Amino acid sequence: PDHPVALLSRARLAAVANPDAALPAWRAVVAARPDYAIGHRELIDALLERDVVDEALASAERLLALGETAENVDAAVPALRAAGQMTRAAALVEKMAARARDERWRRALTAGDTAAARQQLQARLDAGDDAVLDPLLDLLELDDVEHDATANGAALRVLDAAIARHPQDANLRL
Repeated sequence: PDHPVALLSRARLAAVANPDAALPAWRAVVAARPDYAIGHRELIDALLERDVVDEALASAERLLALGETAENVDAAVPALRAAGQMTRAAALVEKMAARARDERWRRALTAGDTAAARQQLQARLDAGDDAVLDPLLDLLELDDVEHDATANGAALRVLDAAIARHPQDANLRL
């Protein structure tokens, strides 16, 4: 009976049968399994519904310590905001957005769509995200630049933009 699914089921049934029972049920889940992220997520929601911000924040901190997954961040951010930690909440939201942007070009590349991956990376570079410079240059090297004038032109534009942004970087010189 300390199995996460059993604990989760009992807590959800208790919350449906009696909304006032939700908070003690989720506290019991987290007490029995402090490493169970779903328990923390549900506890945070129940605590914030009752305006118990300090405990929600503590549970959010424990949840984030388990891992900064998209689901955990989504659950923790309202507790951070309720506790007045706006800067930290915004930083976590931006971190998740950056991770999602990174996953999009990687999924395109995995699917074999190098043009879409290159386009997404180029858009990020144009927006000032220099972190994509190395993967973009690596991706452009995959193109057969001897036979593809478009890829060759794209590679030169990326290299020119990189040199303009980082004129002292000797690695960008041919």
